[in-house]
Amino acid sequence: MKLKLYRSEVIGSDGRTVLHTVAACIEMVSEVIKDHYQASCVQLTRIATERVDESLGSRRQLGLQSMLETAPTGLAAYIPKHGWMVTEVARRGLKLYQIKEPTGDPIYIVAPNADFASAVWGLSLALGKGEQRPFEITESSDGLTEQAKAALDGFLMLGAVGVTTWRDERGWSLV
Repeated sequence: MKLKLYRSEVIGSDGRTVLHTVAACIEMVSEVIKDHYQASCVQLTRIATERVDESLGSRRQLGLQSMLETAPTGLAAYIPKHGWMVTEVARRGLKLYQIKEPTGDPIYIVAPNADFASAVWGLSLALGKGEQRPFEITESSDGLTEQAKAALDGFLMLGAVGVTTWRDERGWSLV
């Protein structure tokens, strides 16, 4: 799906800013900007947005079509001599799920919802024919250290989905 480029004038507690966003529709632009400001702990007052990919001058076309055809939704910038590029990918709504079996340690999975997390976990198992493993799944960070909890939001923003683990010396990683 080809995305569009939008220009937004944003007024927040830190002043006036002009942002460019790559998104499928104008409603998504507002969500991306609100998420960005919330993550930055800046109070957002006003957003005025217009579509600009069809009206940019020829001097600002470098990399535009490629970005609109292949880039993920997110904030974008024009860098002279390099062209357009996405500079901050929008969050994908990923959450941390904890799977508990009757025996063993909890297993953590990053996924958009519990059904998807269950499927990822099931695919990671080597079950014999007809074998079953009862489990409980919850959206939870219970049992994590404060250091792991503090690093979790940044890891979820990367957009990686799958079975994950925390190691104090390395941080979060997919298994």
